[in-house]
Amino acid sequence: VFLPSPSEVKTIEGTSSVNLPCPASSEPPPNITWYFQQMILTFPDKYRIDHVGTLIVFDVNPQDAGIYTCMAANVAGTKTRTLTLKVGVVPQVDVAPPTAKVKGACRVVFYCTDHQAPPINYMWSLNGRRLTSSGRAMIQPMGVLVITNASRYDVGNYTCTVWNSAGTSSDTATLMVDVPMEPFLPSIISP
Repeated sequence: VFLPSPSEVKTIEGTSSVNLPCPASSEPPPNITWYFQQMILTFPDKYRIDHVGTLIVFDVNPQDAGIYTCMAANVAGTKTRTLTLKVGVVPQVDVAPPTAKVKGACRVVFYCTDHQAPPINYMWSLNGRRLTSSGRAMIQPMGVLVITNASRYDVGNYTCTVWNSAGTSSDTATLMVDVPMEPFLPSIISP
């Protein structure tokens, strides 16, 4: 008999270990065997079964995600129970180019690229203040930031932050805008 337990376990990549319960109870006590994707688990460095039948998965990575089956067997028979392990991947983001130096009134494009997992959300900020698509700054799909007609008001540090259910990552790029000084007439200061 299997006691109530979750049918799904969620964790994130890089977790040192995760426990997959197999709460089986019988007389005589059952022998527990675990399967992953219908193949028996036999890797002692990666998996361990504790004294109550819980499977411990070490050094969790995305390849560990999938369907696990716990088989409890004794002289009275065999029962199986499946459990799904979901492994979230924390995004790892880069902004390119890391530095942009342009002349005034030029177009600037920053790319926010995630190398690990599809992020659910992108957010851009300038010097710590959140940007929205308006005026000359447009946030396009997939984290692309386009600044048209760059001016001295656009100078600063642009940070792209991405997040999903597993975590958050951010990277920063610097924009410098070379705007010529406006000519002015010298003034005479009288004593």
